[in-house]
Amino acid sequence: MRILGTGLGLAEVIVLASLLYFLPGLIAYIYRRERTIHILLLNLFTGWTVIGWFGALKWATIRDSRALEEIAPRPRYDTQNRLIIFALFVALALLIQFVRVYVLDRQNGTVAESPPRKINPASVSIASYATKKVAGESKLDFTIRNSNSFRVKEIVVKCVFAAIDATVLGSVVVTIDRTIEPNFDLRVTDVDLGSIPKGTANSSCATQAFSIAN
Repeated sequence: MRILGTGLGLAEVIVLASLLYFLPGLIAYIYRRERTIHILLLNLFTGWTVIGWFGALKWATIRDSRALEEIAPRPRYDTQNRLIIFALFVALALLIQFVRVYVLDRQNGTVAESPPRKINPASVSIASYATKKVAGESKLDFTIRNSNSFRVKEIVVKCVFAAIDATVLGSVVVTIDRTIEPNFDLRVTDVDLGSIPKGTANSSCATQAFSIAN
């Protein structure tokens, strides 16, 4: 496994994370502290608590109470300080990259890799319908069946009108703006079809599309 954008593998990340973990001990060794071993042990056994890590870091950066002639000249300390600051920035950048790739990107990838919900267009159908005249207008009563395990809405229904010899005289498309529960039949009445073509002897209605309801 490689870290995106860096080319680093898992082994390299483990090494760099170990360097970051033992940074207080490394600082104590570089500065030749009198209690380097104690700092290393504190770093090793309590660094995972974060508080222990910062405690070891604080201890490693406190100058020993030794004679001035035993302490390294200031230019040497300035160089070491710059190296430590640079190492801290590099370690922090790697830590941020590690969290982004192995935590955030993995979570996003889990969502992205989830298989899309399979939708069968025939899973929403017209179980029955009947046309009627209401105040001189054509109305339609539907029973719409939702065979899915999720709610649906905005069901598009197309009705085709034909003559006795099966000649298509016209069609109309209506949208049923209702929500249907999973595995449920919904009765919808008085859907306006407009004017039905003259000479209509037969009609057929079927669903054309639908949306998934939240």
